[in-house]
Amino acid sequence: RPYLETVSREQRARPSLISLTCALLQTNVSFSTQHSTFMLKCAAHSRPSSILLSPRVLTFRRSRSLVMGASSSSSLSPPDSLELVYFDIAGVAEKVRLAFSLGHVPFTNTKVAFDEWASIKPTTPFGQLPILKIGSDTTIAQSDAMLRYAGTLAQNKGIDLYPQDKLLQIEEALGMTNDIGRDLRPCIYLAMNPTKAGGYPESFKGTPEHTELVKNVRTTFMTDDFVKYMSKIEAKLESNGNKFIAGTDTPTIADCALVPQLKHFTKGVLDHVPTTCLDEYKNIKAYVDKFMNLPEVAAWYANNKK
Repeated sequence: RPYLETVSREQRARPSLISLTCALLQTNVSFSTQHSTFMLKCAAHSRPSSILLSPRVLTFRRSRSLVMGASSSSSLSPPDSLELVYFDIAGVAEKVRLAFSLGHVPFTNTKVAFDEWASIKPTTPFGQLPILKIGSDTTIAQSDAMLRYAGTLAQNKGIDLYPQDKLLQIEEALGMTNDIGRDLRPCIYLAMNPTKAGGYPESFKGTPEHTELVKNVRTTFMTDDFVKYMSKIEAKLESNGNKFIAGTDTPTIADCALVPQLKHFTKGVLDHVPTTCLDEYKNIKAYVDKFMNLPEVAAWYANNKK
């Protein structure tokens, strides 16, 4: 049985380390804790490994992947029906739609008009979309949960969308994609609702000052955060031989999440974000093209043009 040792560089454990420790406590894995270097060490079957931890990054050393989560042999019964409910936009539901499509998992794609939302909102678990209706008696929210569920359903059909031997690489890529979305969010919501997003008076929206604020926020994002993330992704693809983002030969749920995020930048829907912004990143462009040309993905967009 593996021996795990967690160590923190702070006297107070970070939330991520607390979550990891709690997860380990619920398994049959032995581990100990001590301070100073914030590291997870694993020794199993004479193949020691260590994983350097940060709040968002897990990096392997010396071993193959550490398998976490459910056993790859576990089974999840296919539901009688699946209905994904969201607005008629890509948004945060697109990754789930793509995962279902790549996993050959049948689902109903229900589109909600914006003027219908006020009446539907009180019926949802958290007052937000998307929601996923599973069978006749289960409704879940949170798109990341749906994405992993879709990957697990595909995995149980023998389609490697969420392979256990690449679990941490997939989760790392998903974390990075969420980071991009987090840093982009002010660029979107300050334009849509400056009162809620920035505490500005309601009279601020639509003024020249509001327009200038949105321009400055988006320009700063594109010159700083965008370049940072795209450079990292470009280098990541270069180092893994231009495979998919988790270093796999076939797509995973990480690609289902990342590619729509990348394509969003080139749609021309955000002022001050040029549609040519990915042109200088040849590996990223090739990666997006490869994903978009997958037969299941091409079929999805051919039948669901937006």
